[in-house]
Amino acid sequence: MWFDILKTNQYMVKNSIWNDAFGHYNAGAFSINELERELGRKLTAEDFSFTPMNMSYELQGHIGKNEFNKMLELFKNEQYQIDSLEEWGNQDIASLEGSRDFFRQFLEEHKDNEIFNDFMGE
Repeated sequence: MWFDILKTNQYMVKNSIWNDAFGHYNAGAFSINELERELGRKLTAEDFSFTPMNMSYELQGHIGKNEFNKMLELFKNEQYQIDSLEEWGNQDIASLEGSRDFFRQFLEEHKDNEIFNDFMGE
């Protein structure tokens, strides 16, 4: 049961979204519904950070297939990737090659993620 609850809470939005909702970045762990309630609106494709964590059927079900596909298109933009990675403050992956390595490592760990495999063209 706890695994299912945690699985549906795994998502990452930009720091600015946390700031808009709670006044600071390190607000803690909130469900998508709680975050949207604090924001006073539904999350959109542009709100999400570039991370494999966001490539889930749970997130697709929440934001809808059209918005989810918009998010995946944003994720293909190299500058969007780099901006998201720099926002995390991780200089090791805040480069195009670093982000590709990051995703390849994710792929090795999550070979059954069909959304991610489609995104990577594999």
